[in-house]
Amino acid sequence: MVKRSTLLWLAGATVAVGAVYLLSRSAQGQNGGNGGPPPPPPDVKLFQIVGGEGFIIPQPDGSTDVAFTVSASGGSLPYHFTYKWGDGPTFESEQAVMTRHFVPGQYVPSTCFVTARSFDGQQDTIDLVATSVV
Repeated sequence: MVKRSTLLWLAGATVAVGAVYLLSRSAQGQNGGNGGPPPPPPDVKLFQIVGGEGFIIPQPDGSTDVAFTVSASGGSLPYHFTYKWGDGPTFESEQAVMTRHFVPGQYVPSTCFVTARSFDGQQDTIDLVATSVV
């Protein structure tokens, strides 16, 4: 005959083993089933254009300069900028400022589509309109 204390001990051990099994299954569902702790979040610094402006700058000789500036953050340096002007030309630069000079009578575009890329391959875009006359 089995003693009552032995039965209680066996019941307690069975509950303990069941609890360990359930906790183990729960942890596997949360971390892809590898049984270890969940992986840490990746160290990602998202790259983004955080602002931009356009300026129309009349010159004393009747010519006009148009400048676009962009501010970017995140990702890895250096940044690379592609400026697609409203009249068609595209310029690439490592600079966050792009200026073009227009002679008197030449069409002066007031728009620019800028694509910025970080060294680690992230990119963002912005459409800019030069509305500020300096």
